[in-house]
Amino acid sequence: MRSIFATPAACKAISGANLAPYQECTIVELAQSGLGVTTYGRATFIFDPTSSAADALEQMVLTPTAGTGRWLRADPWFDLKVPVGFALADNATLVTVPVGFRIALIRPLYEITADFTGGIASAVGVSSTLIPFSTAGDILGGAGGDVLAGLTAGVRGTLGTALAAQLAAGQPFMLAAGGILKWNKIVDSFTAGAGFLHAPVQAMAL
Repeated sequence: MRSIFATPAACKAISGANLAPYQECTIVELAQSGLGVTTYGRATFIFDPTSSAADALEQMVLTPTAGTGRWLRADPWFDLKVPVGFALADNATLVTVPVGFRIALIRPLYEITADFTGGIASAVGVSSTLIPFSTAGDILGGAGGDVLAGLTAGVRGTLGTALAAQLAAGQPFMLAAGGILKWNKIVDSFTAGAGFLHAPVQAMAL
C-alpha cells in the first residue's frame, strides 16, 4: 500500500500502530511560494515496524508521532540538503548516518543563498569522522578552506584534496552507520552568510 503526501509531517502523522510492514510513503514536495525551496523533492520511505533508528535531519529516517517503528528512505540515490551558516560552531555535526544505512558520497557542494562575509581571512570547510578524511577541509574546502570570495550566492565549494583524490582514483567515499560529516571553521569566523550543503549520495547494500 502506498500513500502520497506533500510533506513529511503528513507521513509522520500516521501512527505506527496503524501501519503494516513495508507500507510505502512517497513525499512529492512542491516548491514553496514559487521560490524553488524544497528539501525532499520526491522521496520514498518504507515502514519498518522493528526499526528504532534516529535521524536528526529526517531525510533518511522519519519517526511517527505516535506508535513504534520508522519510515526508512528507500530511494537508491538522493540528495542530503543541510542548512549551513556563519553561526555554526566548529566541528558541528551536519550529517549522521543512521543505523541501517551505508551511503556513498558523490560530489558535495554548497548552495549559497546569502554571501559569507566578515572576520579576518575567514575560511570554512567540511570533513568527516572517517580517516583519512577527518582533517578540516578534507571533504570540502581543502586545507585552506573556502574563503569569502568563493562563498558568494550560487553553487560553490572547493573539493577537498582527500576526497578529490579518492574520487579521481575511482574509489567511493562511504560512510556507515554512525559516520558523520562535520562543519569546519578553518580560519577565524564569518559574521554573515547562509546556504545549504548538498551531499548527493547513493544508498549502499549493508
